[in-house]
Amino acid sequence: FDKEGALTYKAGYDQHNEWASQQGFLSSLLIGRKVDVVSFMEPLYEIAINRILHSRYPEYGKYQMSCMADSDEAKDKRWCENCVKCGYIYALCCASGLDLKKIGFTKNLFDKAHAHIYNHFFNYNPQSPEYGSQEELGLAFYIARKKGHKGYSIERFEKELLSKFESSREALIDHYLGLHSDGNIPDELKPKILNIFKEELNKFIRTI
Repeated sequence: FDKEGALTYKAGYDQHNEWASQQGFLSSLLIGRKVDVVSFMEPLYEIAINRILHSRYPEYGKYQMSCMADSDEAKDKRWCENCVKCGYIYALCCASGLDLKKIGFTKNLFDKAHAHIYNHFFNYNPQSPEYGSQEELGLAFYIARKKGHKGYSIERFEKELLSKFESSREALIDHYLGLHSDGNIPDELKPKILNIFKEELNKFIRTI
């Protein structure tokens, strides 16, 4: 609930697990028979989705793109490498230990020339977040740093935020690399899907 008492969501409501159930209900009313709207990704945060995609399904992961890529910077590539979303996904990919060139990144987005795409992270305002959460992005910075990534923004993270994330390391790993609500995964597929998630995330956690 925000300061005015309104129920709000960290992500857009259309991406919230409650909305998936409502979409199924509304679709059933429109079509006149039972329709289920499902989400295989529901139990996962973005850092976990990113890791599982590239660790288990690299043949599909290499096609990943996330920002609108509709600017001059992106006319010949999949990432503009100049926006908040690119910065977020870049940090997640660094944390996952990926070959950044294979998924289309051509620059070190942690360098000083790209410092502006992390200004929202270092000056985080929970009432108007640019994209994602400071905690998830901070965990990605923490892991990327441990994996040897360097640059201006990594150095700034060390000076301004490292101690905060070191003190809450275990809780952040449990939360962002753990499994959450799974009510919109079909029951007949749920055991197999959750086993894949657990297997891949346990492998990842052992590398941190």
